Amino acid sequence: MKAVFMCIGFVCTVVVAVAVYVWHNTQDVAEPDVSRFVNAVETPSDAENVLCGLVAATNAIKWTIGDVDYHDVMRRQNFELAPQQREAVFSANASAFKLIHEAAQRKAWCAPEWSMNSGIAAMPVSAFADIIHLDSLQAEYLLGHGDVDAVTEVVSDLLLLARKIEHDAENLVMWILANGAHGAATKIALKVVASGKATEEELSKLQHVLRQFEFATRKERLRRMLNNELFHFMHMQRLLKLKSPDNAEVEQLFSRRIGPFPFSYAYHPNRTRVMFIKSLDKAWELLRHDYDEAAWAAWNGFHDEEHQPGKKKDYGPNFIGRTVLLPMAPEWKGVAESLATSSFRHCAVEVVVAAQRFKYKTGAYPRMLAELVPAYLSSVPEDPFGHGAEMKYDVERGIVWTVGKEGNFNGDLANDKSDPNRRKNLKYVYRLDGSTSEN
Repeated sequence: MKAVFMCIGFVCTVVVAVAVYVWHNTQDVAEPDVSRFVNAVETPSDAENVLCGLVAATNAIKWTIGDVDYHDVMRRQNFELAPQQREAVFSANASAFKLIHEAAQRKAWCAPEWSMNSGIAAMPVSAFADIIHLDSLQAEYLLGHGDVDAVTEVVSDLLLLARKIEHDAENLVMWILANGAHGAATKIALKVVASGKATEEELSKLQHVLRQFEFATRKERLRRMLNNELFHFMHMQRLLKLKSPDNAEVEQLFSRRIGPFPFSYAYHPNRTRVMFIKSLDKAWELLRHDYDEAAWAAWNGFHDEEHQPGKKKDYGPNFIGRTVLLPMAPEWKGVAESLATSSFRHCAVEVVVAAQRFKYKTGAYPRMLAELVPAYLSSVPEDPFGHGAEMKYDVERGIVWTVGKEGNFNGDLANDKSDPNRRKNLKYVYRLDGSTSEN
């Protein structure tokens, strides 16, 4: 009899627990206050035409080249083409580059609905990378013929494009594209220094071009992108029709993860948005300061606890909401690190150019960065990873470097080129002569 009563008690406890759980997860949750977020997402009516135009432009280059494989040309260090054919390729690429500027101006990458429903959504991104690479090859060709002014124009165009895309960045893809154009520009600038073909006056022009890239408002622009990610996320929710949690789409997406019955009480869109807003606020609080590995590690713990379905939380409140959030929430740590790394890269390249100008005048590199101020630099640049400290400089080793995301890098690279630590730290060191650290 005692066993019977124990079983009845256990069953009653389970029923009450399930009832409370269902009641808790079926309560209406007020729509979160998003008034402080700016919804600047625009979907141009001709976005598809611009994006398809990019693909058509790269195809035009391929047709111009003829039998030579387009991607094979992309990988070459120089053009093994007849002069007439080479000029045709450069001309076709210039037209494609104008299309990219047009796409950036019209915010063609901010068309989430079109991207979701198009079979060639990834093609414009690939086209973008190919055209940027071809621009870099063209710059190398021009540099080989000593036309430094023309190379500086390529750098200027790439930085203008990067600034244009980044200024209106409304999703993570756009931020990555801007970084791609910016990275290509700084690599070309380094090659100008390494070539030894630029005069002091030409280096001065190159440095002037580098200064045109805006840094003062980068964090604010990144915050704008963070804000718009919320609306992009809400748009994705609508596309997936997750406001009706028991429909076929949800069952197809999540049945393998939580069983064959995705009950409606397991998901609430507003709760999911609140979690997303929490992650945005936390990310922005950390982005307001210099990159800090320990702070981001703590944020990752917050992120894991708040969003990821752990073993003990698989059937916790709003489980489907957490599952939806996980693949859609961008890696903010990656964006923050990218912001700091690209900022260092740009300032370091400007230091390299300034140091080379100083050497032309004096016959030697400066002993310390302060010697470049104010004639060559307006101020000694700060280390984006250094919490207000100056960028590191060593004239004896001929390098400029950052302490890196872990805050303790000393500028030394492992001698073994296969060493993963060497590969990891290459982006933190630049040589004053413009040569790459891979050599």
